[in-house]
Amino acid sequence: SSKFNPNRAHIIKAHIDVTLEDIYRSIRKSFILDGQHIEFRLPETSRPGQVIPIKLSQSQQLHITINLIPHNTFSIKGDDLCCRIDVPIKLAITGGHMTVPTLDGSIGLKIPPSTSSHTKLRVRNTGLQLSSHERSSIIYEVRIDMKTLSEELRQSALTT
Repeated sequence: SSKFNPNRAHIIKAHIDVTLEDIYRSIRKSFILDGQHIEFRLPETSRPGQVIPIKLSQSQQLHITINLIPHNTFSIKGDDLCCRIDVPIKLAITGGHMTVPTLDGSIGLKIPPSTSSHTKLRVRNTGLQLSSHERSSIIYEVRIDMKTLSEELRQSALTT
């Protein structure tokens, strides 16, 4: 049986929709609750489903659950960000560099020679903030772009 405890704070539950960029930049969020202006900074180590407690008064506490809005480029797996990249077939065969997206711009990614489709390439310290003042990784999954296969190579492949 539960008894009323006057010293225990009343908990109000809410959900907030955020983007990966919101988490990455640790932005300020604000809203109105019962006429009271509530403002807080999204912790840079926030993750989807995490509950952020905010003390409203001696008798009230707000528990905000983070809901991640789906991202067009990245998904999140554990602490790491994941992204599929289309690699031209010639670059997959010969190796080289290509520009890939991050949450705050782009970086050059080294593609090793003879890279297969579905190969995962990890770039450390480019993802979301970790509690250790480091960032997580971005894992790029290679998809070989067959549309870049030249007609000459196409004919050569058909005759062998």
